[in-house]
Amino acid sequence: MEKLNKILLTAAMVLTFAACKKSDVNAPPPPQQKDITTVDEKITGWMTKNKMPGMSLAVSKNGKLVYAKGYGEANTDTHEKVTTESQFRIASVSKLITSVAIMKLVENG
Repeated sequence: MEKLNKILLTAAMVLTFAACKKSDVNAPPPPQQKDITTVDEKITGWMTKNKMPGMSLAVSKNGKLVYAKGYGEANTDTHEKVTTESQFRIASVSKLITSVAIMKLVENG
């Protein structure tokens, strides 16, 4: 479980810091359907390998939501599916959010 927490924290950090960087004029084009299929396959494969019953993913670019999807089950007893509206406990991720807020304050002087 500790390894899973480290993986999730690392993924959250990468996504958070990527969202904070300034826009790049030479940025690649927005994701296409084939890219989304690849993301879906990677996530479902990772979930299976790590025995994760459910999770949700949201991707933003330039402050706008470009992709959101729920994967797996929110409740394994009732087989309720994860949706983009599913709520998860924030747990240790709050440390990451606080650190990003502090870095933004430092960046802004």
